[in-house]
Formats: sequence, C-alpha cells, structure tokens
Amino acid sequence: MTRTLILTIGTGDRENLKQTLFDPLMKSIGDGEWGRIVLLPSHETEGNAQHLEVLAAHHGIEIRPLPKAGAENDPDACFDWFDQVIGDLRQSGCMVDEITADFTRGTKAMSAALVLAGVRNGISSLRYISGERDGRGMVTAGTETIRHISPIRALARRTQDMAYRLLRDGAFAAADDLLGQMLPDPSHPFSGLGPTSTDSTALEAARQVARFLSAWDRLDHAKAASLPLPSAADLPADWIATLPKEAEINWIHRLADKPGDDDFKARADWLRLLIIDLFANAERRVRQGQFEDALVRCYRLLELVGQARLFDRGYDSARIPLTAAVQEFQKKLRKSNSTLPTMKDGCLQMPREQAARFLKFLNDDLAKSLIGDDIKDVKNRNYSILIHGFENKAPADLTAWNVLLQKIDNIIHDDRNNSEYCDAQLNVARFPSFVR
Repeated sequence: MTRTLILTIGTGDRENLKQTLFDPLMKSIGDGEWGRIVLLPSHETEGNAQHLEVLAAHHGIEIRPLPKAGAENDPDACFDWFDQVIGDLRQSGCMVDEITADFTRGTKAMSAALVLAGVRNGISSLRYISGERDGRGMVTAGTETIRHISPIRALARRTQDMAYRLLRDGAFAAADDLLGQMLPDPSHPFSGLGPTSTDSTALEAARQVARFLSAWDRLDHAKAASLPLPSAADLPADWIATLPKEAEINWIHRLADKPGDDDFKARADWLRLLIIDLFANAERRVRQGQFEDALVRCYRLLELVGQARLFDRGYDSARIPLTAAVQEFQKKLRKSNSTLPTMKDGCLQMPREQAARFLKFLNDDLAKSLIGDDIKDVKNRNYSILIHGFENKAPADLTAWNVLLQKIDNIIHDDRNNSEYCDAQLNVARFPSFVR
C-alpha cells in the first residue's frame, strides 16, 4: 500500500524559518512511510515548499500551489483547489484510506479547507502539530507534538443524514448499504478507527430500520418479520419517526404467516392482505418513476383479486378440478374457439384472464371489471420489456397512472365491500408518513 501525505505550507516566522516551519514539517514527514508527499503552498509560500522539497530529499514530492495569488485567504478557492488535488490523487489510483492530511500550516482558510476537502472525500486520517505556546500564541520550537485525529464522528452523523434522505425517498436498500459502510467492519477502512460507541449504536439502530423497510418493500415479508428492530432510545432523534409502529409490525407478521394450500378460506383472506400491500407497493413504484415495474404489479393485482374470489368459491386457480361447472365452462370456451386452460395432474390451471372469465361464468359480480376495457393498459403488461416484449408499455404520464391506479383501487374496494376497513389497511401498507 502506497501511503500519501498532504501538507499545507505556511509562512512560519520569517526570522526563524528552520525552527518554526521546516523542522515541524520535517517531523510530520518523518512520522510515517510515505510513497508520495503532496505540498500545498500559496503563491507566497511556494518558495518554502521548494526548499522543503530539497530538505526532505524524497523522490515522491509534488508541489501543488494554489492557482491564484491571494487565494490563501479565500476558503472557497482553497477548498476547490484542495478538493481537486485529492480528486487527482484518487484518479491516479490512490485510495482514500491511504491518505493522511496535515493541516497545521498555512492560513486558517487553508487549514479549514483541507479538513473539509478531506471529509468530503472520505479521508479518515487527519493530523496537526501542536505544542507549548509562547506569549504570541505560537507553538514553541522543540515542543511540537503530532496529534492524529479522525473525522469519523462527523462522517457518521453525515452518513445518518444522507441515509435518512434516502429512506424518505423510498431508497431503503441504498440507505442500508450506506449505513453499513460506516459500521465497524474489518474489510472497511474506517473500522480501525471506528465511530464512538454512541454513534455506532445509532448507526446500527438506523440500519435495522432500513433493513426492515427494504425487506418489506421488496415483498420479502418473511425476512422483514424475522429482523430485529431497535428501541427508540437507540435511534438518532430525527430517525425516531422512521421506527415501524405496532400496526405496521403486526401487518408484516400477518403477511409472513401464509396459510396452507388447502385452507381456501384462509388463503382468500391472506391474499386480500397481499393485494393491499402490493397495491401500496405499486404506488411507490409509480412515485419513483419505475413505471414498467408498476405495470407488472398492477397486472398481478388483478390476477390476485381473481384468485381470491375463486378461493371464496372453493377453487384454486393453479389446480381446478374437473367439476361439472368447470366442464361446462370448457364447453363454452370450445364453442367460442377460445384458448382452453392448461391441464396438469388432472386439474386445470387458469391464468388471469381465464380465471376472470370463469368467474363471469359463475356469475361473479366483479368479473366484468377484471376483464373489461377499463383495464386495457394493464393488459399491455404481456408486451412489456419485462415480460415478453421488446419495449416499455407502461403509461409514462402521471395523470394516466393516477387514473389507472384509481380503477384498480376501486376494484380492490369492491372486492372487499368494506371501504372503511380497506382504507385502514391501505394506510398501514403505504408505509409511515415520513416516506415521500
């Protein structure tokens, strides 16, 4: 690993440059094995950097002076330049965990800018030189001590803030991954320094919330139900609102408790929970602009409604026995030259549209809504690039999506025949109010 040291270069005491500038800088250079040393002087102190290059006699020294005279007193100009220098190092293959930044010398603007540029780039090793001070407040020559510091606490809390914004936007997996980068991990450059125990506890608690929401959002209800959740006391203050409520936790456990294949009534009841959850999930996909994903979900929603209503009547769409009613339905299909259901192991398998037509044959009062032209946009799902087609087929206009989602919402409510109960479940499935 090639270690890199970055140092700001100041003026020192012009009457005593050796003791006030060069000796401390050489002490910093001598503290470590460096494959590369980058000096950051101003126009005024570029000569000092050149003299230090001779003193150090190090083959890997680079001098990167501020581009403009007077920039040493402009914090923004200093930051832009130092950020560019660090970016150049990274572009050349230098890893941030191989960089140490010494911000002792130079103007206060230069020191502050190097710290900020270091934090912005994720540099975890900072240092400065201190010691006993004289009557002028300057470090007395010969008393210098190198102090190593880390911005890990600031980075940890900044990471919390960024993860919170991701969570609010529904990017739960991204929030989980970002938080994981800051937690103690032997494979991670920050792990050797580690956040404080308080910060580590808060990060882990926040990550538990993100993991729970991520599993829920990707419809892995069993995984979500198995995950631990933190106490409110362990979370950062602004994260407390993200903690799942009791109703949401109970909702997940009900979804994770899938009934057996032969308990048709329980399956119908459970499917109606899944329908509510998937509808809220489709709404989120639309808000995030993932229209093809939303279209696939809408198709599945209509299929689920049909399956639930068949369960009510004692039929599983995946294994429908050849009862008298079923055989009569098949005759009707043959007469109209319609596609017949697939036969497997002596039973029929009915996909979405066939199941809806069977419900119509059984005089189901919702069957027409599951077949009609009102849902023609959903039928395009078969030709979506995600299914059998070669291009996107979902509506690209939010107004059109609002109309389509409302139609599906109406079907879901008509199926339940209990708007108040249905709305209450939707309020739970739509996630906490902090999610945009």
